[in-house]
Amino acid sequence: MQGETGPYLQYAHARLCSIERKFHEQFGAPASANYALLAREEEKGVLLTLARLRSRLERVVELDEPSILAQALLALASSVASWLTAGSQDASMRVLSADVVVGTARLALVRAARGALGEGLYLLGLSAPERM
Repeated sequence: MQGETGPYLQYAHARLCSIERKFHEQFGAPASANYALLAREEEKGVLLTLARLRSRLERVVELDEPSILAQALLALASSVASWLTAGSQDASMRVLSADVVVGTARLALVRAARGALGEGLYLLGLSAPERM
């Protein structure tokens, strides 16, 4: 589950699915998100990594080189792991925080990262499990 492997990417996807499930159990369906609340460095890191995915995917098609996509997904999984680790050490950074408005914005980031990982895994021919 560690290192630059398919299972590492699959675990990152499953972890994000778990956060979504827990959010829905705790808060129900989320309201619309205020993306301006995603101001922490770790959150910005995930956003920037997500923003780079499109150009990486274009490069994959241009060069017919799927390893570029694999590396981009590994960067995303690493960025997500850094963000979630910071949240485990600082309660004010958690997705499942007491502040549902901030939590909803972070849930939107979770969904975006999970969606990108899931689609990327699919393109690489790997499954995107919801639980591991």
